[in-house]
Amino acid sequence: MLKSNQNLNQLFHSLDVWHKAKNLTKKLNKVATNKGNEQLLRWIPSIIRHFWYAVASCGRSEEKLKSIWLGVLHHVCGEHEWATSSCKHGPLVDEEPEEYLAKGSSSMEGLQETLLHKKLMKSLPYYIRSRHTGNVENFNSMLTKYTPKRNAFGYEYFTGRTLLAALDQNHHAFRPYAVTRDGKSIYHRKYSKRSKNYSVQPVKTPKQFKYVKKLLCDVLQRRVDDKKPVARSVPLASNNPVLISPTLAIGNPPPRTRILIKEHESRKGRKIF
Repeated sequence: MLKSNQNLNQLFHSLDVWHKAKNLTKKLNKVATNKGNEQLLRWIPSIIRHFWYAVASCGRSEEKLKSIWLGVLHHVCGEHEWATSSCKHGPLVDEEPEEYLAKGSSSMEGLQETLLHKKLMKSLPYYIRSRHTGNVENFNSMLTKYTPKRNAFGYEYFTGRTLLAALDQNHHAFRPYAVTRDGKSIYHRKYSKRSKNYSVQPVKTPKQFKYVKKLLCDVLQRRVDDKKPVARSVPLASNNPVLISPTLAIGNPPPRTRILIKEHESRKGRKIF
């Protein structure tokens, strides 16, 4: 028992960075919709990118994470050096917003209130390991192309389609990004209804699906090797959900239908009085 408790003490609880960034985006957009805070709207994408950067570069240090993350409050005001630290971005890029937030403005006060909120500051230690489920979310999104939620599939069909989605994911998840003939990265323009701004994201090379030909060959070969007729009756697999009891409660099995019919017929002839 002591060994088990020691293992529990060594566990580290990490929260999903992606969900935190999404939640933070919602809160900042809510602040930016208030009258007089329109200037903050242009800064939200940069603030969220800075949050990802702070989590990834903190070296699992809580203090370093807070130092890097709260540095954005100086950056949005045009201060790139302050008493305790400085910005690490180097020369500013062209897409940097031109208008900085004025100290004491409504936008700046709303930003400070959001970023310095007690609940947010208390949760920062859970992000020092930069854990997120982005790859899982991408797979779940792609899975809907094979198993649309608006359609109902039998167990065998759903399992087969899920396996095809897994093959697609494994073969194309790490494909390189597309480049032009000059070696420059190709980007896709994306519009956000929430922030009402355009952004760009890199484009990956097209999927090849080279494994499909081998799958088709294996299917045809199995049909050739199978000596039984196609229209034969195939029993359900032991793990098919149809064979699972509709309830997990432990109890006596329901009576046979013929017994219930016999009891029903006998009740018909009984006198009430």
